[in-house]
Amino acid sequence: MVELNGAGRTRRAIFAKAVAGSDDAAQIFIDREFSWDAPRTKAALGGITSDGTNTGAGDALEYVSELLRPTIFDAMWPFLFKTGFSTPFNPTAVLNANWVAEMRPAPCSTAALELQSLPRQKVVCLSVWSGEALNQKTAFEQFTTLHDKANRMSLEGQFLDPSVVGLEGESPASITSGVDQLETGIGEMVESINRLCHGFANLDTSFLITDPSIGFRLSDKYLDAGARGGSVGGIPLLTTDASPRDSAGGQIVLVDATKVAIAIEGIEITVDRESSIEMVDEFDSNGSGDAAEMISLFQTNAVAIRARTYANWKLLDPSACRVLTGCDWG
Repeated sequence: MVELNGAGRTRRAIFAKAVAGSDDAAQIFIDREFSWDAPRTKAALGGITSDGTNTGAGDALEYVSELLRPTIFDAMWPFLFKTGFSTPFNPTAVLNANWVAEMRPAPCSTAALELQSLPRQKVVCLSVWSGEALNQKTAFEQFTTLHDKANRMSLEGQFLDPSVVGLEGESPASITSGVDQLETGIGEMVESINRLCHGFANLDTSFLITDPSIGFRLSDKYLDAGARGGSVGGIPLLTTDASPRDSAGGQIVLVDATKVAIAIEGIEITVDRESSIEMVDEFDSNGSGDAAEMISLFQTNAVAIRARTYANWKLLDPSACRVLTGCDWG
């Protein structure tokens, strides 16, 4: 069902502005995608423009952000070592301050200049839909939510899975790759958590990360823990469905967020109905896939939607992360 009322036109205008960016580009987008109600939808576009300099990063993207589920990165954000892409930084520098008498020279901290940087890498969700699907009542909420979930699961899974070693120039290694792993057993919840945290430096800037089912089990012994997170012994607990599980159970990650360097940008959603798309869902290391049919979006009245997020990270100190495995306290 298509909404031919003020609310529906405003929703379509917000979607157009969020996808297209500027007001001018949004008007072109409206002409192309909502031609059957373009004049009134364009009129609604003016109602979501806060000022003449708005380029789509204001009301529209603020509205779209309400559809996006917070990630584990959002919760850790105040503590993470934040940097830009390809921006040199020195995570190992330790500076000393000294008391100095008047008229005496001040000692100089001789920190080693061991610069590192995080190259820009990306995770992409690309899908093709029928043109009619884009005109449905809640199309942009559904598309945004689906693509956001796909990107979020890929990012968080890559971040947490100990088996992920990363690919140079393509994807980062997980923060759990190569770090200490502790095994647990049935009925050893409190003892296992104590072992995980014992002797770990900087618990005041650390987080526990696991899946919702383990979070729920933790509530048996820790009243502030649950399926949606909480805390364990005062340490913030984050839960995500992207936390890996195997036949032995799930895992709990303990990480000092200040020892994780990260560069990340928000999700970018674009829409295209004029290109030709190779209908293949997996490419090899050379960027080639099995011979697949090229689909003309224009010819088939189809729409391609791409969600792209640029991100990279690095664990700066292997001792700043531990993994408790085999968590199955059911």
